[in-house]
Parts: sequence; structure tokens; C-alpha cells
Amino acid sequence: MTDVDVLQTLLATENAAAYGYGVLGGHLASAERTVASQAEDAHLARRDAVARLVRDRGVSPTPAAPGYVVPGPVADRTAALTLASRLEDGAAAAYRYGLAATPNADIRRLAVAALQDAAVRAVRWRLLLAPTAPATRPFPGEAFPGEPPSASPTPASASLTSAPAPPRS
Repeated sequence: MTDVDVLQTLLATENAAAYGYGVLGGHLASAERTVASQAEDAHLARRDAVARLVRDRGVSPTPAAPGYVVPGPVADRTAALTLASRLEDGAAAAYRYGLAATPNADIRRLAVAALQDAAVRAVRWRLLLAPTAPATRPFPGEAFPGEPPSASPTPASASLTSAPAPPRS
């Protein structure tokens, strides 16, 4: 896989995350909506940074899909918090993959920072969802045993998938 392939995968993840935050925002309390808006802004800023790296390589960034399918209905606060944590887990999984898939220092720096940011946001959402349940993961972006894999919204024309698992050493 080339650096451009890795970057396009990360770009798709950021587009999906930004879309997902648009879906869940209306079901959150006021303070939570502010946090969701900040998370969406962070994903949009990261999307722009990834798109710049793609353009720096002489390639056009893949545009966002016109619509996405979220991994389940979002009709209340619980579903919105669940989606928010899954968006961040999906982003963490994608950046773990990106970190493992390239030796390029610029991409790896971006991936480490994005992985850390997504892991912190995922913990914050999980604590709001279930304050007494385990909120952290030993390996951000990896599901707990018995949990479905991390997933982000997917283009309406695609089936629900998650980022490829990074190679284990």
C-alpha cells in the first residue's frame, strides 16, 4: 500500500466522522452538543491536513461521499453517545492502521496525534454513556472482547466496514 493509499483511507475516515457528528448532535444535551461540535471541528481540521498531504503528493483527495450509513438508528441520547464513541473508535482504528502501514515520518506523526486525540474523545463519550463501565481500551481502536469492531459511517453505496487491522509484531 502506498502513502497516498494510506492517506486516502484516513481522509475517508475523517469525512465519515464529520458526517457522523452531524447526525448525532441533535440528540445530545446542550453541553454535550458543544463537545460534539468541537469534535466535529477537530475531524474537519484533520481532514484538511490529510487532504493537504495528499495534494502534496500530486494527487487529488478523494471527495466525501454524498451520503453515509451510520451503524444503527440514532433516535435518543444513548444512541448518540454510542455513535460518538464508535466514531472515535473507528478513527483510532484507522490511524492505528495508518501508523503501521507507512514508514513516512510526516504521516506517522499525524497518525500518532490523531490516534491519541480519538482515544481521548472516545473515553470521554464512553464515560458519559456509562460512568461506571470500563472507559479505556488497552489498544485504542480495538474492540473489547465480545464487542462489535469499531466502525464509522460508510458511504450509502457501501456495506459497513472498519479499517483494516494493523499488523501485529
